[in-house]
Amino acid sequence: TVAQVNAGMAGLFIVEDDIEDALDLTSGEFDLPLVLQDRRFDADNQLLYVNNMHDRMMGFRGDTLLLNGQLDKTISVSTRPYRLRLLNGSNSRIYILAWDDQSSMKVIGTDGGLVEHPILTRYITLGPAERAALWVDFSDYDIGTQLILLDYGGSDPTPIAIFSVDTVSDFRMSLPTQLCDIETIDVEQIPNKDTPRQFEFSMGQMSPTINNLTYDMNAVAENEVVRLGDVEIWEFSNNVNSGGMMPMPHPVHMHGHQFQIIERTVDPNFAQQWAGIINGYLDYGWKDTLVLMPGETARVAVRFDHYEGIFVYHCHMLE
Repeated sequence: TVAQVNAGMAGLFIVEDDIEDALDLTSGEFDLPLVLQDRRFDADNQLLYVNNMHDRMMGFRGDTLLLNGQLDKTISVSTRPYRLRLLNGSNSRIYILAWDDQSSMKVIGTDGGLVEHPILTRYITLGPAERAALWVDFSDYDIGTQLILLDYGGSDPTPIAIFSVDTVSDFRMSLPTQLCDIETIDVEQIPNKDTPRQFEFSMGQMSPTINNLTYDMNAVAENEVVRLGDVEIWEFSNNVNSGGMMPMPHPVHMHGHQFQIIERTVDPNFAQQWAGIINGYLDYGWKDTLVLMPGETARVAVRFDHYEGIFVYHCHMLE
């Protein structure tokens, strides 16, 4: 998987429904899918994947940021609204994204689709496999303006894309204040609300584990059997006492099912250290991926419907 993703085999599917169609949001050339990836290149400008011990244990991180496979990508836009569909397609990098002019980002969707109301935030945090949809109205900018999307996840802010306002458009549209209705799962009605299933993600003894177990394609642990149709509380935690290993983030990803994030808590010893990341979380709507920083715990409500059979949940750092 890591070799294929490094070679470019990471993309997205766009799924639409009647609710979204009724809103008549931007489409076609004004609806932009944007895949974020980091890469390394050798002296001949060929892709380089170095599977050394550090990469295997802590996750691959490239020194070059690409958008849709391109470096320093410039996107020509008109003075009208656009929708940007962002996917973190990197092996392990966590992005902290913001505009260079410090204007607010307007979030209209997360992993599972539209959120109920547009969300204004100064920056967003995206772990591997996480998605976000942004609404950007370039009619707010003069012709000739260049709006830069920056990543603050490294030592210095790094440009990912330049949106160059080049063309005048008379099209105007106000973003609806109500995008959809999301049924909030009533936690008080969930049978295991006081005794959630617990899953501890660790990196100890040179091996990644969940509840001290390593991955087995054909094994299902006793606490991993759920009943079709049930709604449950699952609690994910990032163990900071991992046998001497350096604590690392775990982007928790669930296949086949989506969840609502109920609450997060973080060890006070780590709260200030991770504040710049945690404040950018998009814990809204239906999710299937969440970032857990060291010392952090998250509770989610998940409904096990539509699918009967074995599914995978894992840390999405591919190494």
